Amino acid sequence: MGETTAPARAGRRRWRWALGTAAAVVLLGLAVAVALVLWPRSPTAITEEEAIERFHQSTVPGRTGTGPTAGVYTYDADGTEMIDMGPLPLPTRDIPATVTVAVRPDGACWDLDLNLMVEHTESTRLCVDADGRLSLPSQTKAEKVPGFSVGIRNHCDPAVVLDPEATELPIACHETFDVSGLGLAVDFTGTATASPGGTVTVGGEPVETVHLRLELTGTGDLSGHWIEEWWLDADDLPVRMARDIDLDGPGHFVERSTLTVRDLRPRA
Repeated sequence: MGETTAPARAGRRRWRWALGTAAAVVLLGLAVAVALVLWPRSPTAITEEEAIERFHQSTVPGRTGTGPTAGVYTYDADGTEMIDMGPLPLPTRDIPATVTVAVRPDGACWDLDLNLMVEHTESTRLCVDADGRLSLPSQTKAEKVPGFSVGIRNHCDPAVVLDPEATELPIACHETFDVSGLGLAVDFTGTATASPGGTVTVGGEPVETVHLRLELTGTGDLSGHWIEEWWLDADDLPVRMARDIDLDGPGHFVERSTLTVRDLRPRA
């Protein structure tokens, strides 16, 4: 008499576990709701002066290399992006009308640091070999949205995207996402296609370009497409960039943007 049977104890344990899980879900919902209320709806633009300061902080003094002239370029921008995680949709945000790209040389390679906004920055590594082949071996992104942050790492192999001897090349990239501790992975396969890009007007002057189009299909934890178009000048500076990304799964990542450089002379 007074003893508790094993089934009864197990039942209470299950009940306590259910209560704890329900409480965690409620707290998570409240945290996301508070974040949605308090988080600024408008993106925070990175000014040209701030971009120049970031450039000085991240550039190795005296280091030179191939590729575009080192410094900070200003671009006119148009586009939107959205990240949706879990049951609560997050608002679409506009990309600021003016963004910057910093070119940092590193021998046969250089980094293109894209400052879309404080909440979204990127660094894309490009390299050129002795035969004039341009490759895109890696890319990183850092993004913030209400309630969480996203770190993205991309490694491509094969990574050659432009070859004087070929108009179409295979490309494959493995991309990992760290969404506030939640890991996701996507495998991209597709093609890099080169063609005459025609003339792009920069600062009132015509610039002859090569058009590079990356068209990749993603599978894995997220699925969808990544389409990237660059109009490159003679120094491989993208004077115009267009992007269309749509990946869906446990989260939904969307970005559509067009950037056009204002001046071929960077600030440093």
